[in-house]
Amino acid sequence: MLVQQDKVRSTKFQLFNTVTFVLAGRTTLSEHLPGDKIEVAICSINRSPYLRVLVEQQSPLHQALPTIELRGFDPAGFKFYVEWLATSKITYPTQLYSSTSSGLLLCDCIDLIYAHITGSQLEEPEFQDYVIDEISRRLDPAQSTDLRVFEAIFVEEGASSVLKRFVVDKMFALEKKMLGMLRGS
Repeated sequence: MLVQQDKVRSTKFQLFNTVTFVLAGRTTLSEHLPGDKIEVAICSINRSPYLRVLVEQQSPLHQALPTIELRGFDPAGFKFYVEWLATSKITYPTQLYSSTSSGLLLCDCIDLIYAHITGSQLEEPEFQDYVIDEISRRLDPAQSTDLRVFEAIFVEEGASSVLKRFVVDKMFALEKKMLGMLRGS
């Protein structure tokens, strides 16, 4: 019986092209990003264990696929995740308004930071690794302290210890190097 239900559900998924996810938006101490509706192709949903299970739980047999509300997910981060599911990569500018000639500042990568947090929430370590690699590839070696970035990783929920350590290491790399030179190491 369970196998037959899975076949019916699998067939039903093939009848629909997309599922709409509704995200509440990003509200932090320093910014507000409005909510968004994001349509995700079924083939992308099938590549995500979290989304696949969520859609299966939210869609009773013989009914249209629902609009699913995702609470606590950042819209920009989720869009990057959906793009990664579809193409195995994400597009992000290499130069922004506050970037330097040798790379981006961490504040320029705030949406990528939220993408990593989204990957953590969705338990997608491969996506998290990919995002860290993308941030590393774009960063200027000399960073300045940025409270908005600290707020994103230490005040907001969901940031992994890997992301926290990465940001702190990058943000204070120059200071650590100078301290090492002063100590003679």
